[in-house]
Order: sequence, then structure tokens, then C-alpha cells
Amino acid sequence: MNKLISALYKDNRGFGASKMGYDINVQKLFAKHCKPEEQAELLGKKHHNAKVKRVLNVYIGTANRLLKLSKMKAYDIGILSDRFRHMIIDCRLNKKSFSIFEVNETKSDALDLLCLSSTAFKREGNNQLKISLV
Repeated sequence: MNKLISALYKDNRGFGASKMGYDINVQKLFAKHCKPEEQAELLGKKHHNAKVKRVLNVYIGTANRLLKLSKMKAYDIGILSDRFRHMIIDCRLNKKSFSIFEVNETKSDALDLLCLSSTAFKREGNNQLKISLV
């Protein structure tokens, strides 16, 4: 995952976004880097180019941290949200050959996050949430 983050920061064209006129705003939401309150404040800020360019917000974090931030109302994943359109869940096996759905410390958070996002499937048209398991 750190390679992906580095590539997005370094390249700043991830996923062909710059060709479509997007600025990329990458936020690392890991517990060790800053407190949930600080992260909630970061998520609430508008990107500095938001008025002149479209912005692709990429939030990278653990399922537990995303759940905490959702409970703090730092972001909205629900039926009315038009900002949260894709969720990518890293299901690669760890060194012991387990995925996040098999490790006791992560499986309940990962499943809770999927349940929380279930309302986003009821959105209309192109605004429906898309989930990718990689």
C-alpha cells in the first residue's frame, strides 16, 4: 500500500486523473500518523484548487479508522453523498496468508464498513458506490 501512496504523491496523475482535469488530493488515514479529530478536520477542508479544478480525493486508511471517522461525521458515505463513489478494499494476503476478512482483529471492522456502505448502493445513476476488492 505504501508503494501506491508514494506513486500517487510522486506522479500526481494516478488513474489518468490529470488527463481529465483533476487535481489529486491524497489523505493517509492511519492511526499512528495523527489523531481522528485531526483527520476529521483534514477531511472537512476543501482542496485549494477546488474552485478552478475538479479534485479527486483519495482516502487511504484502515477499516477501523474509516468507521471512527464516519461516526464522527467526518465524511458521508450514505445515500445522499455525491463525494464518495469508490471504495477499494485491499484483500491481499498477509505474511501468514490471511486476508482482512480472516484476521480476528480486522474482520469485524471490514464487514462493518461494508454494511455501513450498503445504503450507498441505493443511489441513483452514476452516483452509486462501487466497491473493488483487490
